[in-house]
Amino acid sequence: MASFEITQHVEAAQERTFELFTSFETMHTMIPDIVRIELLTDGPVCAGTRFKETRTWGKREHSEEMEITAFDPPSSISLLCQSCGARYAFDYSFAANGTGTDVTLRGQITPTNFVAKIMMVLMKMMQKKFIAACRKDMEHVAQAAEECETQ
Repeated sequence: MASFEITQHVEAAQERTFELFTSFETMHTMIPDIVRIELLTDGPVCAGTRFKETRTWGKREHSEEMEITAFDPPSSISLLCQSCGARYAFDYSFAANGTGTDVTLRGQITPTNFVAKIMMVLMKMMQKKFIAACRKDMEHVAQAAEECETQ
């Protein structure tokens, strides 16, 4: 199992920051590596909402299906993805801090089969790239939130 934590300060109100971090329909306009997000369930975004995210990774496009497992605006959202023999859990929390918001992402990658367990040991470098990509995504959304806040 691999765990990581990333905190990003955003100079925008908590409600606005949460709104942008959960705006799946427009996420591709904020994060360059995301090609598109397709909502797979009807209705408003909430726990149980499923979506398919397509992004570039290297020179290729990859799609993953994700599910929102917890949704508590404007404080937190949790996502789950099952892919390549592993379970990816992402818990985002949003806390007001002065005039801005601290966004903390706690991620956990858990292998779910023997091959994935072996690969986790061998793929430490890939994990670093994955975490760096998560950090970059947070920076892009933070920038968009800050730009909206100043308008």
